[in-house]
Amino acid sequence: MGKLLTTFKDKTFEPSMKSFYQLHTDDVSTASQIYDSLLYVRGVNAGSLIKNQENDDATVSTVEMHDTYMPVRFYNVKSTSNGETPASATHTFFSVYNRAEYSGGDGKNMYDLWADRNLAKLSGAGYITNTIGGAYNYGLDAGSGDSQTIPGVYGAVNLASMVPTGDSRTVSYLIGSRDWASLNKANATATYVYPTISEFAQITGTVGTMAMLKLDLDYTAGDMTNGYYIWAEESTLPTPSGESYFIKSTIPWQTLLSGSLTNTGAVTFNSTLNVSGTTTLSSNATVGGTLTVTGDATFNTSVSLNDADYLYLGTSNDFRAFHNGTNTYLENTTGDLYVMNNEADGDVIFMADNGSGSAVQNYIVLDGGDVATKIETIKVLMPNLPTSDPSVAGQLWNSSGDLKISAG
Repeated sequence: MGKLLTTFKDKTFEPSMKSFYQLHTDDVSTASQIYDSLLYVRGVNAGSLIKNQENDDATVSTVEMHDTYMPVRFYNVKSTSNGETPASATHTFFSVYNRAEYSGGDGKNMYDLWADRNLAKLSGAGYITNTIGGAYNYGLDAGSGDSQTIPGVYGAVNLASMVPTGDSRTVSYLIGSRDWASLNKANATATYVYPTISEFAQITGTVGTMAMLKLDLDYTAGDMTNGYYIWAEESTLPTPSGESYFIKSTIPWQTLLSGSLTNTGAVTFNSTLNVSGTTTLSSNATVGGTLTVTGDATFNTSVSLNDADYLYLGTSNDFRAFHNGTNTYLENTTGDLYVMNNEADGDVIFMADNGSGSAVQNYIVLDGGDVATKIETIKVLMPNLPTSDPSVAGQLWNSSGDLKISAG
């Protein structure tokens, strides 16, 4: 049987007390390990923080005078028979298991309740040559067994859960993990500020699917007023002297959106953008690659194409509109080209400069009300009329200066 050694800095359970727990085993071959051994250290007002005693701020804690507990729990990972085979699939080992539990009466309260708080603090004139960290969590698979499958390796797991037994309870913020960084010194410089950073290094091996950030919403039932997968909001923003982007990526991968995209500011895509839902761009959008939209695309402002850039319509790009820097073209390559006005009594009007260089006028009006074609210019030039009867009913021809209509 293993031994549990406990060493206390102070014999009385005061706020400044520090404790150390160490698990020893006498026999690592066949002896069973400590199983479900639970140590509770109990004291009155054990969690109180008094000013200048293990407190990193200048406030006095207002913990109620009630018992608190500091448990350390060890679970065995070996069976009682040979010390090697797990006794069951549910056996778990915690090197240290911290639990803070407050069970005060109705109307009694504590200000804060933390199961664990880690503080790495540099004070004095000395310095650290590498890093200062409040906590370092390391999930490592260094097993020697072959052809084994480990369901998961976690560096850290944070869970905020709300399963109360009381009725009509409200938790203002249910946050699984919160990270923040702070700078509060006028002449201090933080070269890089990353409140949260995730890194993945693949040295070798095979990866099935890699996502640097995976968000998974598992909804079964209940009401929800607002829902955001990502919510970025700040009332005051700095004005950087260099670049300022909400998202900056140098990865030349496509962006795939399965839902609607609504944007009210300028957007620049330097690569291909594929959207399978509805896209709404309320301001400037620059796409350096291909814009592919399989749903609806709504542009509340102008769409600009550079010279010699084509606006294609049709599966095989059968129709295109473009400007070559000098002239503008509407070009159809398949079937007939229809210009249609379906408005009741609506007209189709062809306009051009009136010769002044500063105004335009109607040249040809296809009048939908009178069902007539109106030529509204003072001259109609037909220099290439045939000079003999073409024998095509209704065709105009020039008979020695006289305009005639062929009878066919």
